[in-house]
Amino acid sequence: MNQFIKKTIKPIKPMEAPLKKNLSFITNLLQALPNLELLMLSPVLRASLAIIIIILNLYSYYHNRIRFTKYKNYIFYIMLLLFILDVAFLYLLDIIAPIVSLPKYWWILIMTIAGIFLLSINNNLIQKDDTFNPPPLSLYRKYTRKTILIVLLFLYILSYILEYFINQTYETDIDFRDQKILNYIFKSRPIGILLLIINIYLSFNFHACKYNLPDTWNL
Repeated sequence: MNQFIKKTIKPIKPMEAPLKKNLSFITNLLQALPNLELLMLSPVLRASLAIIIIILNLYSYYHNRIRFTKYKNYIFYIMLLLFILDVAFLYLLDIIAPIVSLPKYWWILIMTIAGIFLLSINNNLIQKDDTFNPPPLSLYRKYTRKTILIVLLFLYILSYILEYFINQTYETDIDFRDQKILNYIFKSRPIGILLLIINIYLSFNFHACKYNLPDTWNL
């Protein structure tokens, strides 16, 4: 009878197994932190973030429907100021975190290509004329436009916090207190965040009737 009970009744699993799994996960996570630290300090990552921000800013401007209205100069100057701030930040990164495998002032090529693209964007004036006048098929719908702006804001904040954290935590060869120009460039990053928040506000509150655009442009 005792042998039958031993065969039919399964032993209760100890509670230590889930705890060991959780401890193993935490241990692996802690072991990965030094690699994460090296990744944060990587000049390639920091420059890549800055370049992605420039690309998304240009994309956002290209798909901004306000640039087809009489307010196009207003939105263009916001984009131009953002572009200048972004390029200045690339210059800053090239000094405080140079990429050894790239030549000095490599970012000038990025600036030139981005500048040509920005100035070549067509800004024809569109007005409501009681005809079926849909927006160009190349323009993203409002959901995609808003998503790009949200991602862009996240990257802006991430890039600024990352550089601030590195500057406050690690000893670098560059002292912002002695390099006024670099200090001004670094402190101007929040201005770019503020301009982007303005773009987000305009995008989320966009209505074709406000800008005398055809109703089809609300998409």
